[in-house]
Amino acid sequence: MATPILHREWRQALLAAIVLKLAALAVLYCGWQFIPKPLYPADLWMTRPATSFGDNLVNFDGAWFVRLAALGYRRLAAGDYDLAAETKRLRVLDSLGYQQGLYPGDPARLDRGYGFRHWPLFPWLVRATALIVRDYVTAAALLANLGYLAFALLFYALVRLDFDHAAALKALLFASIHPGAYSLTAGFNESLFMALTAGAFLAGRKDRWLWAGLLAGLACTTRILGEIILVPLLYEYLRRTCNPEAGPAPLSAVLGPENLRRAWQRFRTRPALLWLLLIPAGTGVVLLTFQQTAGSAWVFFGAHEANVHGHINWPWLMLMETYRKGAHVWLKEIPLHAALLLVILASLRHLRKSYLLWMILFFLIQTANANHSYLRYQIQCLPLFIGLAEIGRRHPALEAGMIALSAGLFGVFATMFINGYWTA
Repeated sequence: MATPILHREWRQALLAAIVLKLAALAVLYCGWQFIPKPLYPADLWMTRPATSFGDNLVNFDGAWFVRLAALGYRRLAAGDYDLAAETKRLRVLDSLGYQQGLYPGDPARLDRGYGFRHWPLFPWLVRATALIVRDYVTAAALLANLGYLAFALLFYALVRLDFDHAAALKALLFASIHPGAYSLTAGFNESLFMALTAGAFLAGRKDRWLWAGLLAGLACTTRILGEIILVPLLYEYLRRTCNPEAGPAPLSAVLGPENLRRAWQRFRTRPALLWLLLIPAGTGVVLLTFQQTAGSAWVFFGAHEANVHGHINWPWLMLMETYRKGAHVWLKEIPLHAALLLVILASLRHLRKSYLLWMILFFLIQTANANHSYLRYQIQCLPLFIGLAEIGRRHPALEAGMIALSAGLFGVFATMFINGYWTA
């Protein structure tokens, strides 16, 4: 049974989140101040001498969110804007996202269409926030960092349903110092997505299915992997009809015929589970947006496949393809895949089955995808950090090593990212 969270513990969780956020900003700023920027063969806004630290917080995909917020999908994909004027206004523009096929010189590439690889909720919120702060870059960075604080508190509350205060803080620490966690400070949508998924699962654990469906539906308008949460949420619903006060139930009992009959009777008398239809509805909003702006609800498939690393195939083939790309790619990918698999195996008897289902689905989907951004994508797998905290609780020496390694790699990749080196 979960114990009530004391006011003192809430304050400590919030303070921990603020300290971790300030530490991340300090690492990014020191890296920006002391590490030279890369020399690229093309003119990139990220590496121009006049680019500020604040603007570099929206490097790479962050700039696409800013452009989508300011220009919209249709104008951005059509190049229907004045590049010089919009560069002056937004600052995070250059020819690589404007001149079709400029890099690497293939006119079949969808350079302008890369905006369709990004789901619309975060750009919509950036646009709304920019009306207040009067700057799109500031709006993106502000939303990302406020999203992190919301995630931190919701995730802490979620972990506290099964573990004590110290373990919940450790789980938050692991999430905050993951090698790709610089994206929780950069102007990306990861922090918003993680706040929504943590809130959705917390609501489901508390039997509040309207909030679970609403938050998970919003997560589906933020990132494509929002649909994953539907499976563990359904499992939690079934788990609640299997005497939730009796402790962990075996998978066979939860999915057995007797429990399925009880769940069906519960659904007939209280059809709150229907709120989970908001999850596919969120994806429907995305598809409708793409249909209206591009004339095709599935335009994101073309934009994804047009990326030189954006192909999908069997996991073992994609892992081999990742290795063939060279050490600069596989060193950031394959060890993280292996780490997630090890956490799954080490957690089989120690974590909730819904968390294990979540991690297994995430692992299978990500290993089938050759897009080399897994360094930051992995932080979306929230049960990973619960598993790490639980493993660390049982093995303190291993925990110290994991924290040191993760924090060190966070510093390396955060420094690379803020200076415009490709990380993920």
